[in-house]
Amino acid sequence: MSNILILCPKCQTNPATLQCVDCQEQMCYSCDQKVHLQLKQHQTNIIPYSQMKQIKSTSSIISGIKDHSNLSQELLQELNELDVIIQTKKSFLIKQEEKWNTQITSLENQYEQKLQQFEKEIESNENQFKNYYSSGNTTSMIADIKKQMEAQKQLAWKELNDKKAKLQEKEILLKDMISVESYCSKEIAQKEKLINDYKDFLQKQQAEKDLIKEENQKIMNQLESIKNLCKKNLPEFGINVDFLDKLMKVNKIKNNEQVEEQDEEYEEEEEVEKEEEVEEEEQEEEQEKEQEQNENENEKQQKKDEENQNVEQK
Repeated sequence: MSNILILCPKCQTNPATLQCVDCQEQMCYSCDQKVHLQLKQHQTNIIPYSQMKQIKSTSSIISGIKDHSNLSQELLQELNELDVIIQTKKSFLIKQEEKWNTQITSLENQYEQKLQQFEKEIESNENQFKNYYSSGNTTSMIADIKKQMEAQKQLAWKELNDKKAKLQEKEILLKDMISVESYCSKEIAQKEKLINDYKDFLQKQQAEKDLIKEENQKIMNQLESIKNLCKKNLPEFGINVDFLDKLMKVNKIKNNEQVEEQDEEYEEEEEVEKEEEVEEEEQEEEQEKEQEQNENENEKQQKKDEENQNVEQK
């Protein structure tokens, strides 16, 4: 191993001939290829020969002068190392030349493609200018184009205004529908509240009816017990007990009549509620039909307006 040239710090066998500017390291050609296999953007420079030599101490220089045999061996070794350096530089330069050649060829191809595109654009522009000047009445054509553009502009403004008016009408109709819906929802809520109150009232009446039945049953039981006692005891005093049966029958008839009257009242109230619900449903259906008719009329009107616009455009 030579002690004249600086060795590569990576492999410690070959002399350091290249220096990476980005890594700030010196290395041989083989180590440079390994390290910069992925880091291809790093910049590498060839180290001058004057910087490849090691700086020797004065003692080594004096001993080298005294020992001619060692000096000749060092010179031979230095020559061999110079050959190695030259070979590495040649290979490096060959690689660089190949890289530059590929870059130059790619740039030439790109430049040729751009030139061809530019020439095509020039030819197309020249043809357009020729056609334009060969047509003759350029001023009249420009005036006609301006008129057409102005007519299209006016037509577009007209369509825009018509659409705005239709949108405003739809917004008004939508607001009316929203107000009607809110009113209907309020009415429905009120009627639902009334229905719930009426249901509570019916439940209370049913509870009262059940209580009355229980009380009547208790009274009937008491009367039955009294009747039995009277049947046992009153004949001894010569009193007829048939009037008690008649009295109980009369009470039963009255109780049944009261119950029937209450049932009839409940049925009448239920019928009235059903009729009111049917009327409400009919009103809601009529409102929905009116809304559908209005929407259909608006759609028909829009179609007519569009047909008229198409006819005017034609």
